[in-house]
Amino acid sequence: MHTRSIRLLILPFVAMAVTLGCSVSSLIARGPEPTPSKTPRPTFTSTPVDTPTPDVTPTETWTPVPATPVPTDTPLPTDTPLPTPTPVPTDTPPPPSSTDTPVPASTDTPTPSPPTDTPAPAVDFQVVEQRILPSEENKGGTSQGGDHLIFITVMDANGAPLDGIVVREVNSGDELTSGDKGPGKAEFVMYAGGYAFTVVGEKDGQTYTSETTHQLSLVNPVLDDLVAADYCPDVVTCQEHPWHWSYVVTFQRTW
Repeated sequence: MHTRSIRLLILPFVAMAVTLGCSVSSLIARGPEPTPSKTPRPTFTSTPVDTPTPDVTPTETWTPVPATPVPTDTPLPTDTPLPTPTPVPTDTPPPPSSTDTPVPASTDTPTPSPPTDTPAPAVDFQVVEQRILPSEENKGGTSQGGDHLIFITVMDANGAPLDGIVVREVNSGDELTSGDKGPGKAEFVMYAGGYAFTVVGEKDGQTYTSETTHQLSLVNPVLDDLVAADYCPDVVTCQEHPWHWSYVVTFQRTW
């Protein structure tokens, strides 16, 4: 194949040489011989050489290693429920026999217990009131010309006035009878000193027990009595007490 190619390349040059030769002969016949010119060298054209295909050495291809899967927990087997036992049929109870109609309980109203006796009072008469009469109610006020009396009232358990009841002043023994100064009323005139009163009975001879008043006095009064009657604002001030005042005392029968 290479030799054939060379031949094909040379043939044009040979033909060119023949042509040139004829031309030279013509020139010689026509005139003086020209200066010979250099015959150009044929130009060699490089014949392409088949380039061998390089053997490609296959490179090692990296194959990724698959990840190792994480093992999953294997579920434990669940307990298989045991079959429910079939209930054994029970005997059907016999129908109830006729029941007796219950007898209602007795609804008799219980007899109330008889009332207990009210304990007898410790005394026949109680002192239910003992106070100083306010200054504006005391005739003459608290000056030396004012009243200095003890107004006594005796009444039964319902508040009705009782006459003929004997009231005694325990220090002197002087006695007063209710009704002398009006229904259930009696009066006693105070002077220097202290007084206390109690019921002793009736003027027909019936005797009674009674509570006794605390001390009633112009000289040594119970100071709380003066404060309660607004004669002075407090116990300390009341120690310089005024000259005159009057008392109100009430006895009430307990039965």
